[in-house]
Amino acid sequence: MNVVVDSLSWKVVSMGSLAFLSIIWQPFPLYIQSIANKMI
Repeated sequence: MNVVVDSLSWKVVSMGSLAFLSIIWQPFPLYIQSIANKMI
């Protein structure tokens, strides 16, 4: 039973960290684009 709980909690944590990373990385291309536009 404990193994099932561990795997479930690990899945939740990994999904949460993936969502967190996607939230962080979403504005990143826009940031790079704005820098590139300033350099041109």
